[in-house]
Amino acid sequence: MLKFIGFESQSGTITDERTGEVRPWSNRFIICVTDQGLESNCYGLGVSRNKIKSVDICRCFGISFNAKEVGSPSFEERVNHCLNGMLQKDIEFNVGIVKGAAEIIGFRVISNPSKSH
Repeated sequence: MLKFIGFESQSGTITDERTGEVRPWSNRFIICVTDQGLESNCYGLGVSRNKIKSVDICRCFGISFNAKEVGSPSFEERVNHCLNGMLQKDIEFNVGIVKGAAEIIGFRVISNPSKSH
């Protein structure tokens, strides 16, 4: 079980050291309670906190955006509004390989979670 209970939003700009180009960025830390992956001496539920790029959230849930508005107040508000509608839902992460490493690239709400775990 992985229940979405909150999120933290972070955004800003970063300057490319090679080109001097200033680019916006925006991430969310998805906070969940889970009964999976606990240490052998831990009981009950644990907390997980996983980073995901806000543009990946937009792609998962059909939120329209363009690269220039990433990190803007209206972009941040749209992403937050979407995520607020999913609080207290069971979710499942999508993981992909990005630059040779596993990274969370999305998630989905599980409408009827299996109780067989």
